[in-house]
Amino acid sequence: MTEHTPGPWRNRPDTHELVGNGGRVVCWFDHKGLPSQADADVMTAAPELLEALTQCLIGLDPTTVRQARAAIAKAKGG
Repeated sequence: MTEHTPGPWRNRPDTHELVGNGGRVVCWFDHKGLPSQADADVMTAAPELLEALTQCLIGLDPTTVRQARAAIAKAKGG
């Protein structure tokens, strides 16, 4: 498993890129594959969402913790 590009991420609609910390391209879209602005917003929030979900694990019931851990593993490519 590799580490994801650190956040924050931002959308560059002029170049069709999502760019992470330090200017690293997270992903690029061709003209047919451009995400909607709503999709781009969700994708750019991914690092913060992952961190928030990780922090939410404290004090939750076991079923919710399992679901959260599975979502985190999926986000990390596991």
